[in-house]
Amino acid sequence: MDPYKILGITKNSTSQEIRQRYIFLAREYHPDKNGDIKKFQEIEYSYRLITDPKSLKARFPEPTPEPKKPPRRPKPTEPPKPPKKEPEKVPEPEPELPKKVSKNKFKKDQKNLDDFLNDLTNDFYKKTNTKKDRWN
Repeated sequence: MDPYKILGITKNSTSQEIRQRYIFLAREYHPDKNGDIKKFQEIEYSYRLITDPKSLKARFPEPTPEPKKPPRRPKPTEPPKPPKKEPEKVPEPEPELPKKVSKNKFKKDQKNLDDFLNDLTNDFYKKTNTKKDRWN
């Protein structure tokens, strides 16, 4: 016995539409107007079920989704598949070390660097030692 079919409404109907339909059917089938008592009781019971969400859920629970099936296990007759082997890693060659630098070359480079820095500082002091740039 579906309460929605008895009232002649859909499950998406608003509460106002449900109430209007109930009042219309209750007037038509009311026992004081020589209506059918059983039909009136069905209409009243259906209206109470629909308007009270607790009783409606208890009587007509929402369908639960089907549980997901577990993944398929291999049949016992099938031999287990061998695990995939990773290809063997070839060791990378060690990087070549730089050749040793002679101490003489380092001294030459150091001397060139010292000369360069001396020239640079001398030029700087020559430019800043003019009368305009001095502090008073």
